[in-house]
Amino acid sequence: MKRKTFIAILAIAMVLVLSLAILTACNNKKHDFSSKWEYDETSHWHECMTKKHSDVAEKADHTFDAGVVTTQPTEAAEGVKTLTCTVCGYQKTEPVPQLEHAFDMGKWKFDEQTHWHPATCAHTDLKKDEAEHTWNEGVVTTQPTETTEGVKTYTCTVCGNTKTAKIGTLDHKHTFDTERWEHDAENHWHPATCAHTSEKKDLGAHVWNEGVVTTQPTETTEGVKTYTCTTCGNTKTATIGTLDHEHTFDTERWDHDAENHWHPATCAHTDEKKNLAAHNWNAGVITKPADYGVEGEKTFTCTVCKATRVESVPATPPKYNTLTFDGGLELSKTYDGMPVVLNPENVHFNGNGALTIEYKLEDESDSTYTTTAPTDAGEYIVRATVAGTAEWYGTSNTKLFTIMHRTLTLSESVYSKKIDQTLESGKFGLECKNVAEETNNVVTWVTIGVPEQYRAAGIHNMRVGELIVDNPNYMFNIADETNKVRLTVWDAPEFYAGVEDMFSITGRGTVLSVQIANGTVNVGDELHINELGKVFTVTAIEKSGQAVETANAGDKVGLLTKDVTKGEVLRGYTITKLDTVASYDKVTATIRVSEDKKTPMLDNYNPSVRFVFIEGIGDIPSTIKFPTSSGMLMPGETLAGVTVDFKGAKVPAFVGRRFLLIEGGKTVAEGVVTDVAPKTRVNCTASEPAGKTAVIEPIQGGEKTFALNLNRSTVIENLVDSEAIDVVVKYNDVIVGSYKRTGLGVGEGDLAHVENGGTLQGSYINIDLAKGVSGLTDADGNWICDQANVTFDVSATLTQQVDNLAAGSVTTISIGANDVKYFTLNELEPLTSGWYSFVNAFNNNGSSRYEVYTDAGVKVDMMSDMFKSTGGGYYVRYTVNANILNAQIGFIAAKGELEATNITKSLIIPSGNQGDRVVIKVTLNKALSYFHKNTVTFKQNVSAFNGSVVNVYDSNYQYYNAMGYQSLTAGHRFYLPTKNSEQTYVYIMMKYAADLAGTAELKFEHGAAGVQLLNKDLQTVPFKANESRNFMFKASEIGQYKIEIVATDSNVLIPPTTISVDKVYDTNFATVTINDNTKFNANATEGYYSITLKNMTNSEQRVRIHVVKVS
Repeated sequence: MKRKTFIAILAIAMVLVLSLAILTACNNKKHDFSSKWEYDETSHWHECMTKKHSDVAEKADHTFDAGVVTTQPTEAAEGVKTLTCTVCGYQKTEPVPQLEHAFDMGKWKFDEQTHWHPATCAHTDLKKDEAEHTWNEGVVTTQPTETTEGVKTYTCTVCGNTKTAKIGTLDHKHTFDTERWEHDAENHWHPATCAHTSEKKDLGAHVWNEGVVTTQPTETTEGVKTYTCTTCGNTKTATIGTLDHEHTFDTERWDHDAENHWHPATCAHTDEKKNLAAHNWNAGVITKPADYGVEGEKTFTCTVCKATRVESVPATPPKYNTLTFDGGLELSKTYDGMPVVLNPENVHFNGNGALTIEYKLEDESDSTYTTTAPTDAGEYIVRATVAGTAEWYGTSNTKLFTIMHRTLTLSESVYSKKIDQTLESGKFGLECKNVAEETNNVVTWVTIGVPEQYRAAGIHNMRVGELIVDNPNYMFNIADETNKVRLTVWDAPEFYAGVEDMFSITGRGTVLSVQIANGTVNVGDELHINELGKVFTVTAIEKSGQAVETANAGDKVGLLTKDVTKGEVLRGYTITKLDTVASYDKVTATIRVSEDKKTPMLDNYNPSVRFVFIEGIGDIPSTIKFPTSSGMLMPGETLAGVTVDFKGAKVPAFVGRRFLLIEGGKTVAEGVVTDVAPKTRVNCTASEPAGKTAVIEPIQGGEKTFALNLNRSTVIENLVDSEAIDVVVKYNDVIVGSYKRTGLGVGEGDLAHVENGGTLQGSYINIDLAKGVSGLTDADGNWICDQANVTFDVSATLTQQVDNLAAGSVTTISIGANDVKYFTLNELEPLTSGWYSFVNAFNNNGSSRYEVYTDAGVKVDMMSDMFKSTGGGYYVRYTVNANILNAQIGFIAAKGELEATNITKSLIIPSGNQGDRVVIKVTLNKALSYFHKNTVTFKQNVSAFNGSVVNVYDSNYQYYNAMGYQSLTAGHRFYLPTKNSEQTYVYIMMKYAADLAGTAELKFEHGAAGVQLLNKDLQTVPFKANESRNFMFKASEIGQYKIEIVATDSNVLIPPTTISVDKVYDTNFATVTINDNTKFNANATEGYYSITLKNMTNSEQRVRIHVVKVS
């Protein structure tokens, strides 16, 4: 190998020398040879790069390396070997011979005649070294018998294949058991084992030995000697005669006692002893080893007679023990109601002493150890003690483990609780959770309690860490303890409800729909409407459509009573038990500004107060005044000591009443009343009229007025707005306050009464306190009394009344120009709900002579000469602009109010007499398009109605002047308002111009007659010269649409100078912008888009039109 390497290196060196010589020669001739090798199949060389020379360096043969097989040969194809010139890199290839077939030379295959080596290549039918079998001499594998053939097996010495040949049966020959002898008394023989059992082999006489004494003869009994055949082992016996007497001893046996041993006599003289001597003891042997707590034994043996004696060996002292834990104890777990138990199987110690496992709290003394495994959270020590045994001393070991508190998470961060509201645990707090699922179905309560300082009415912000967890196994996550929790603590009187709605039931009374905030109400209870100052008796209670006897806090129920009317009560009024709640013009509260309020709340802020359990109703304008140290309150902040001033209104209030502050219809803060001013309760006597009663509301310190409750006082009964009154209130015969009110019309025709000494507000007379009443008021009239109760005397006199108009009647009066006269309607008794009209209602100039007011002085809107009663009491103010003499005045009820819609197919007008009225309330559904019209048509001619007695008014009672009343062949038709973008309603007022014996029938229609509906299909449309035509289109999708107008005989677009898109209205009838003369955006799919096209020419046009979606 080294020689080949040397030769290769030498050859390369020679080539390099030769190349250098050529280059030098070239250089001598001024050749410039390239460093690049040029080559052909046999040689390689350098060429001169000088243009005038075509010489080359001397060519040299390639020097190839050993080559690399680049394509492996197979049995089917030759391979390829690539050789590379080691000088110039030229490559050539040589074939690699095709592979021979492969055979498994370690394996033979065979058939009955031959064997061979099988092919391992794909040519499995090829065979190598095929030859005939070479059989050995064979082996008998099954012996032949006299009855069955045998088998001889031959094996090929080359491949191991086998073949068999049969061996014929044997001829019969007697066989004997030469290992066994049979015998009789004289002879013995070997028995036959074949079928010829009578055959005997080796038959011969017994050969007896000298015999052996098998039973010794004695002085009384013969002995026995036994002889044995030395060939077959058969035996025979002979008798030995008895012996003469001589002491005999058993010299093979020793008898003994504790000290001596001897050979015992074998004759009848058993007391004889031979060779009597003391024992000769050996050194002894431990026969029972000593053990722990148990003595052992050492046995000594006489070396002569083998007798033994035993001595004790002291017991072994106990060993020192160790006790360890190997698992079996949760060293740290979260409380789950299950005990932490040390598994005895995991306590390891030596011996079998009794094991005791005990537990105690880490900080407790050892005397508190108990075998009861702990369940509650805490740091514990478990002690395992093993009792001592004989082998092992007792010992113990301890280990610390922890049952961690289960972490609590509050379900929310804002809570509201009534002062005495308790949880399931019977405690006051935020939450009470049954943690049975966490404590393996052991019912356990965890109460989140509130510290005492946060249990007063108000809004409290607490840290979670301040809350009281009453179950020692639970605690808050430490990371949560600084989080804030807000608690609103409220309270309520014995019974507390708010009015949400009210309605009347004819013949039964008034139903007050209320939500009960606190307490219980029963049928028969007397309740007090605080704002009204009126007491009523509950005659029935309805809950969820069912009559009940009792209702409780949280229920929404209807309270039926005959003691109040629907018109008296307003939504938001407060209902309580009698004399449990007082009214205040200001209270002290804690408020919290909502995070949704974008700006700070400043002092003297003016929102409305809304009490929370009657949300959305009963808002009270108020002023919020901060304590002197507070300038502003940021969103989310809470402030105590705030004064809520109801701006003179008397509002039922109590400590713990919740409210919201409302601005612009939105909640800006919440609050709780935390303090109210002390009040003096007033007891009353009535001196005039005699035998009557008076109720004066409690008086708050600092107030300048007190209130006489008319609803609870009989000194003034059924006071109507027309009456004048004179009230005097005394204390110890000293006037505390007096009130006078003139009747209607006294104040220069003004509706307001002239009042002195106070004001009448609803069902209360607020009377000014006299100044300087000893013990009651100061010099400015402020109430300074600190008594809990005082007694006043009340006297009241009615001093004026007015005339009355009864429904359906007519009164004759005379009145001067511009004079004012007042009339009550039906003595201010509640008018049945419905429409009413007046007789001789208009002056010559068309102005109304009547103005209608409720008995509370609220002006009622009128529709022409009609007004609608809602079930309350009313009076009128009657004026004329010229003198009238003996004029008839009065009011009558309309026949009724009918209802229809703008698509009602048939509405029947009842019969009536001349002068009767009927009102129809028509619901106008949203118009389908800009071009739809609402029409009303009489189905037949009716002489009782005409354009002078049929009028239309909108929902605000404004006259509609576009009704276009016209006569038709069948009847009459008129129009209602159109283009309404939302549902509304109108009124049709019909006055019977003549008697109507039968009925009349109306038909209501909402349509767009003559308006063509466009879609994506081309439709032919004719236009007259300069004509505008209306169309409708329903958009299937939101997007941009195009109105395409093309010729009738081609798809050529008609220019806007011929037919233009004049107007487009959306589904709400707003004008839509038209882009590029024909495009518009549709943003709704409900309703129709309204389109107006105009012929811009002076000639008729016939075109095709469709609307297509373009984007």
